[in-house]
This record gives sequence, C-alpha cells and structure tokens, in this order.
Amino acid sequence: MLPLAWGEDFIGHFMYSQSTRSEDLKEISGFNGKAGYYTVQPGKFGVDGKTLISLPEKTKKDALKKAMEKAIGIHDAEEKNTRRHIQQGRKEGVHWETEIPVTDSGGKQRKGK
Repeated sequence: MLPLAWGEDFIGHFMYSQSTRSEDLKEISGFNGKAGYYTVQPGKFGVDGKTLISLPEKTKKDALKKAMEKAIGIHDAEEKNTRRHIQQGRKEGVHWETEIPVTDSGGKQRKGK
C-alpha cells in the first residue's frame, strides 16, 4: 500500500492506519472483523465511520489502486465551519485530544504576532 499511498494519484487524499486488534475498529460500521484493507468514510467528528470499500488482505496492487480511485469518487466530503463544528462537538459530548504534544500553545495569540 505504501507505494500507492505516496504516489502522485493518492498523496493527500487518504489518511492511513493499521491495527492488529479488531476491537480498534469497533466504531466502524461495515467492518467484518477480517484482515484486509478498509476504506472508511469518517463520521462528523472522526470518532466513528462507515466502510466504503473492503478488500481482502492479499489484494493485488492493481485492484487496490482501482478501489482507492473508486473510494475517492464515492467519498462524501462535508464542508465545515470550524467554529460551528467545535460547538456542535461540545454539545454532543465529543472531546478530542491530540496524541502529538502541542509545543506552541500560544499559536496566533502570541505577543508580537
């Protein structure tokens, strides 16, 4: 998958993850518990999702590429207003914490910027 992921056709179009634990994917509808490739449409807040395409673990590169092309076509991207999105998440009790430590907590609010 890596040559496809970093190739000209797909770079920047997908996020990739892997797991050896099926319980990590329990929030993804359409996950059948079998090893393989799953193209997932994330939910509104990224804490769940639905399977768009699933392929067996031994899928050949050409078939995987065709599936990824199809996934781009059927993916339903949602336009978001960041402020409203955050407000709605708070109302729905969704809390997100970054796994990567924030080293510049001042951001644009720092003095002198």
